[in-house]
Amino acid sequence: MSMRAFDRFGKTPVNGWVKRLSMPARLVLWVGVALFYALAYLALQPALGSGVAILSVIPVGVAALAIGMWGGAFSSLLLSAMNLLLLLHTDGENITGELWLSGVAGTVLLFACGVLVGRLRDLGLQVQEELAHHQTLERDLARKARELEALYRTSLEINAQMNLKKLLEAVVERAARLLETRMGGLYLLHPDEGELELVVSHNLPGNYQGTRLKLGEGLSGKVAQSGQPMMVEDYETWEGKADVYAGTTFRRVLALPLKLGSRVIGVLNVTDDRRIGPFSQEEVRLGSLFADQAAVAVENARLYESSQLEISERRRMEQAEHEQRLLAEALRDNAAALAGTLQLDQVLDRILENVGWVVPHDAANVMLLEGDSVRVVRYRFMPAYERYNPTTDIHFSLESIPNLQRMASTGRPVVIADTRNHPGWVVHPAADWIRSYAGAPMRVRGQIVGFLNVDSATPGFFDAGHAERLLAFADQAALAIENARLFEETARRARRLALVNEISTAINQPMELNAVLQAAVDGLVRAMNLSQAGLALFDENRQRLVVVADHTAPGGMPAVGIELQLEGNLSMDRILSTRRSLAIFDAQHDPLLESVRPVMKKRGVQSMLLVPIVIRGEVVGTIGCDALDQPRHFSEGEIDLAETIANLTAVRIEQARLFTQTQQLAITDALTGLYNRRGLFELGHREVERALRFQRPLAAVMIDIDHFKRVNDRYGHAAGDEVLRVLADRMRSNVREIDIVGRYGGEEFVILLPENSLKVALQVAERVRQGIVDSPIPFEGRWIKITVSLGVAAASQETRDLAALIEKADRALYGAKRSGRDRVSSQ
Repeated sequence: MSMRAFDRFGKTPVNGWVKRLSMPARLVLWVGVALFYALAYLALQPALGSGVAILSVIPVGVAALAIGMWGGAFSSLLLSAMNLLLLLHTDGENITGELWLSGVAGTVLLFACGVLVGRLRDLGLQVQEELAHHQTLERDLARKARELEALYRTSLEINAQMNLKKLLEAVVERAARLLETRMGGLYLLHPDEGELELVVSHNLPGNYQGTRLKLGEGLSGKVAQSGQPMMVEDYETWEGKADVYAGTTFRRVLALPLKLGSRVIGVLNVTDDRRIGPFSQEEVRLGSLFADQAAVAVENARLYESSQLEISERRRMEQAEHEQRLLAEALRDNAAALAGTLQLDQVLDRILENVGWVVPHDAANVMLLEGDSVRVVRYRFMPAYERYNPTTDIHFSLESIPNLQRMASTGRPVVIADTRNHPGWVVHPAADWIRSYAGAPMRVRGQIVGFLNVDSATPGFFDAGHAERLLAFADQAALAIENARLFEETARRARRLALVNEISTAINQPMELNAVLQAAVDGLVRAMNLSQAGLALFDENRQRLVVVADHTAPGGMPAVGIELQLEGNLSMDRILSTRRSLAIFDAQHDPLLESVRPVMKKRGVQSMLLVPIVIRGEVVGTIGCDALDQPRHFSEGEIDLAETIANLTAVRIEQARLFTQTQQLAITDALTGLYNRRGLFELGHREVERALRFQRPLAAVMIDIDHFKRVNDRYGHAAGDEVLRVLADRMRSNVREIDIVGRYGGEEFVILLPENSLKVALQVAERVRQGIVDSPIPFEGRWIKITVSLGVAAASQETRDLAALIEKADRALYGAKRSGRDRVSSQ
């Protein structure tokens, strides 16, 4: 029988059905068929005779098919025995020798049938199993061929990709497809940090890109640490998962190390969110082969990118070196051009002329810092944009322009590629045409002094390279500006010193104080190129300022004599509290000048500088410097100059005060506060001359305390001094302000009475005497009664000087003494 015949035999429906039965079921089946045969034999034997025994082949065949050759042989012997028993039971009396022989032959045939059928059945099953095994091997070989073909194609695809990012994405996608999973991810190892980073994810349910795991953390960390593949049959219930993946829907996961030799460079994961259970050994083996191929491809791509980066870096360095040479040449030429002048205006012009060598542009400008504000000091426009050149001076606060504030805080340049789409760009109508901007701080010894800005009408025109070149140029420009500033400052200081010396010489001339103050104001106007200026001093009560010197602009309103109230004057409140100068840019609207706004409007003041005049820490007045034509920012140098002149003026005022005070002390009696003998004669001499020249009356009263020695002897000299002081006060209180009261010496006093006749003088003298007699002087709980004698004389042609007039009054005094004291006498 051919192999196909055996195969067909082995695949008969009966055989296939019997094979599905267990061995006990097969024995039960055979017993049932044998019993059925026995019943059929008993039923048919009477009619058919012993020939019915031929049917015994059925149970023998069933046994052979169900059990095999040994079952067929054993069942044939059992059926032969059953046939004998049935024969004896049904026809035992008629058995002949011939029948015995046919029974033996039947038994042999039945045995042969059972053995043959059973053997055929065994051979059929064996052939069938061999065919099935061969078919399984053929299917495995075909599957392996397909897998190897897929692995080969995949390896070709990933090895042909040199872009690392795209390669990593392709590796994960191909791995998921190769192992028939829906998702995957790839980690690369950072060996210096000992961490894995998820660089590619494929169909993962969340955004895990950039996730980092330490070695030994989670499945991938364990694989990277061990260098061996690992699988998890159900990741959702796995206790070793990393915290970042808690709550994920991953089911079975296979993690494969990416290795170059023994060095792990990453981990490749494939996972499914539907199936659980293990990956087969063939899948693990196939995945490992792919991972090895992927590791080589990743390393090749890394090497390729590294070499490309090296090539690009070398080219970039060559380009940078070329640009650096050009920049160095431009800076050298610019330095030579800037070194050719120390005039600030010329330096600014050359900066804007030469910046185009370094950074092309449509417009450029230089801004200088002035405290917390910025002033644009120079512009330069290309011809096509000349119409945007502003005609007014531009000032603004630093904090109002974000790009300038950023450069001031960081010291780094700023590039705005597209001004229309940049949130920090401040739109100005005159600058609406600017679409791209670059700026660099100008630094001198780490200090930012201004900004160099370039503009373009083309969006995206400037880049970081332009910014760096602009910064190098700006630093050089800053140094040139600083040198020019220092030169101008030195020249300005020299001019200021000359002016200060000139003004100092003028105000130190021997002249009246008002003339001194006027000279200071005039000198300040010349020195600061002012429209007008004024100097005001406090009155005696410090309730108001009085203008005492004024340099008025042509056609302006004179200010001398103007009184300014201090109440509600916020500008003076500021000066009195700080004792520092106050510069006001907008004098017409600044709230500090609200109380003097009418004066500001009448005098047309646009800007003002108020400088305090300080003597011994106290403000005694102010100097006001006015700008009339247009608002003016007073520079620190101008403020310093004004303060210097104010200080010189303060010294001169103090000198005048001290001189007056010294003069007053020289003619004042220290004990009584009256004029002393010197003062009496200096003032009295003038009064005598005036009376004689203009024929005006003049009288003198000579006063002497009666028995003053007794007061000193009885009460002590302290009491005597007190008596002198009190009598001096009473004399002053009984005469006019124009009258002159002086201590002539000891206890003697003289009163000069201008414009008074002898008659009036006698009345005054009597009033003085009566005031002294009627009011005893208290001293240490006691009362001292004092009387005085008074002599009165009037000026005449005989009394040509004060001494003669006093001598005449003295003779009258002696007359009063001789007449009994405590009285008034005259000649």
